[in-house]
Amino acid sequence: MSNFWAGKKLISIIVSAAMLMAGHAGATSVELSGNYVRTGVSDAGTMGMGGYTYPGMQYDNTGTGTFNNSYDYLTPGNPFEGFTVKFTADGSTLTYMNNNNNVAGRQIALIGITNYSGVSFDGSTYDNRAYWQGGVSGKFGITHDVFFNDNQKYIDIKTIITPSVNMTNLYFGRYIDPDARAAAGDSSATNNSLGYSTIPTTNVVMSEALVSKYALGLYTAQVGGVGAGISSSWTTDPVNYYNGVNNGNGDYTIGLGFYVSSVSAGDIVTFQYAYIFGPTALSANQTAVSSGAGGGTPGEVPGCTTSCTITDPSSSPTVVSTATTNTVTSSSYVNTSLPVVTGSIASHVSAENTGVQTITRTTNTTVTTPMTTATTTTPVTTTTYSDGSTTSSTGTASTAYTYYNSLSSSSADTLFSGRIDQYDRLAELNTGLSRGLNYNWFNPNSVETENGHAYVNGSRSHQGLSHNYNADTNQWGLGFDKRVSDDLTVGVQYNRITSRLKGSDSDSTLTKDHYGLFAKKELGEYTLQTDLGLSLNSYRVKRNIENEFHNDSTADGRDVWLRNRLYFPEREGFRPFVGVNVGESTIKGTNENGSIQSARNIGKSKQNMNYGEAGLQYNKQVGRNELFVEGSTATDRHKELRVGIAHNHDANTKISLVATRQIDGNGYHSNGVGAMIKFEKKFWGACGFGPWKNEKQGCKDLEKQEAAQLDLRAEQARKKAIYEEMKKNPNLEYIKVNF
Repeated sequence: MSNFWAGKKLISIIVSAAMLMAGHAGATSVELSGNYVRTGVSDAGTMGMGGYTYPGMQYDNTGTGTFNNSYDYLTPGNPFEGFTVKFTADGSTLTYMNNNNNVAGRQIALIGITNYSGVSFDGSTYDNRAYWQGGVSGKFGITHDVFFNDNQKYIDIKTIITPSVNMTNLYFGRYIDPDARAAAGDSSATNNSLGYSTIPTTNVVMSEALVSKYALGLYTAQVGGVGAGISSSWTTDPVNYYNGVNNGNGDYTIGLGFYVSSVSAGDIVTFQYAYIFGPTALSANQTAVSSGAGGGTPGEVPGCTTSCTITDPSSSPTVVSTATTNTVTSSSYVNTSLPVVTGSIASHVSAENTGVQTITRTTNTTVTTPMTTATTTTPVTTTTYSDGSTTSSTGTASTAYTYYNSLSSSSADTLFSGRIDQYDRLAELNTGLSRGLNYNWFNPNSVETENGHAYVNGSRSHQGLSHNYNADTNQWGLGFDKRVSDDLTVGVQYNRITSRLKGSDSDSTLTKDHYGLFAKKELGEYTLQTDLGLSLNSYRVKRNIENEFHNDSTADGRDVWLRNRLYFPEREGFRPFVGVNVGESTIKGTNENGSIQSARNIGKSKQNMNYGEAGLQYNKQVGRNELFVEGSTATDRHKELRVGIAHNHDANTKISLVATRQIDGNGYHSNGVGAMIKFEKKFWGACGFGPWKNEKQGCKDLEKQEAAQLDLRAEQARKKAIYEEMKKNPNLEYIKVNF
């Protein structure tokens, strides 16, 4: 049997295991029912469905699953079953408890409760299983894994405590008021005892009904660091149970108390024990030992090395034989007065390399066996009894003793790895999105009226990034521009962008609120466009490492930039351009929440948005439609292509569709499609738009005027093209044909 050994990063009392979460968690009690045992796990983490609700704990010795609420072991009288965590931290002794009948309130908060009956969990499957999670913020987390198979006569419980602070003198207690009623005449009072036959008093505490003799007990196979008790005051203090309080028979509580001298934040402390049932105390204890209940090895009595047969203590065995010898012996043996201590400590070391975090978990296990070598000259009389037990009596002896510890140890490493470059990829994504926020004059030479223009736009795009990251982005915006003089147009815009970035082991989001000022200045045949942008960014990252470690964080950021782009004179629809952009993008530092073994402190980051660009734009007027193609390349290896078509719906309204593609030299690419509706401010006048148009004669006349104005604009564009051709081919015949 294993005991405990306190270490710096993980303590395993019976079994050291990493919990893999699955299933569907809820916040209500879970009922568990087999052929022999029926019970529940409440939302407080206690046994039973809570309070007086059936079932509490029920036992059917026939194995047919026939349960009688009148013979419930827990719900009669004042239902009382619970657990307590007590420890010293920062110089203060703290106690937290939960009870199924809300005694003293529920001091340990519920996180979740999951029914894993009949499904695999943590590497094993049981017919009946519930997993409860709770904790006290800033102090510790705690889980109870309650499980048994249909043909099992006991309920196994594995409790794991994960401290968030360094602790000394950690105690854990589990207790119940055992109203063992299985027949008429049984009452709340029970015959109670510590230990049974060869099972030590520290490992089992039993209650037996007065008439039916049906038994309920708490049992653990742990050797060392545990005690059992019987309390007439119904104590909830685990120290009392650990110290072996014994108030005898009556309507009293029974319980187990576990103890660990010290643990550190991040350690994992495990206790395993069982509620055992039977038609008699003998049957209950024999079943517990033979089946390996409470974390034991089947057939092994905790702490017993010889003559370990479990018998009824109320019957006396007969003497089979006696023998007396005078011996001189020298032998080495396990010192059973001291515990065999098995301790496991797991340390976690984090390393980072090229965007990947690796957590190395090193588990060191040490088994310390106390040994005694005795050299004795003595007369020894051995008496053998009918139950196989023996007693020895010795005469005057001369014995020399030597003591030592036998040590064995083992070590194992487990590696966990996952990506940590989510903020880098979000920054890369942000750079590409910000470039697309500069206002795009669909056709710099398009005819404009003196009225200002309002517009709304929307787009959807998909981005691919290095290391198998992908993003989906939605954008909507609105703006206004107005020609303030013959050669100057100014405007403002707002855009809202939301992106979701997904990696193989992460889920992140980027939200941008963009505010922009823009202007277009006509310089003869040249055009200068200026954009001033401010983007307020919100980042959220959720990541995991092989579903073992989970962390999340948020951070704010900001982009500020100024871009100037100069368009050269148009030649047959083509306009080359050059530009320069200056700015910077910052992300504030942040600290990750979640698993402390993998949590990171992420520093502030800043990158410039300085680059030069060159490109070519092509526009062509076809009736009321404008075709648009623009390609550009930048000094930072970013390339962009935009293809669109705009339809002048009427003299005041333009509807545009644009497809975009971006690529850079780092593996980033983006494909998107968007739409814009741009209209003069009188768009909202009495004549309306599209299917909402006013059919009055005055509006119909206005519509004809607008159509004529569009035709005039198209004719002006045609003549301008002819004029450009005439400058290259000034012959009279060409003028006659085309004019």
